[in-house]
Amino acid sequence: MNVFDDNLPDFIVQAAREAKGNFATRNASYRRAVCMHLGLRWQSIAGAGNCFFAAVSTSLLATLPANRTENLVGE
Repeated sequence: MNVFDDNLPDFIVQAAREAKGNFATRNASYRRAVCMHLGLRWQSIAGAGNCFFAAVSTSLLATLPANRTENLVGE
């Protein structure tokens, strides 16, 4: 598995800082920009709202050595 630790381009970060509107609007704009930059597609899934967080956490956990995971908090 390749893990890349690249910063987002400045124009995405700056646009997020300067975004107007309520939280949902700003969040959607940021999410759209990040997905476009990384070539991802946003898929809304019904449920408790933690599906994406659980998937990303599990993926990141798989990249850590075993001795680095013992004190991590579960779901």
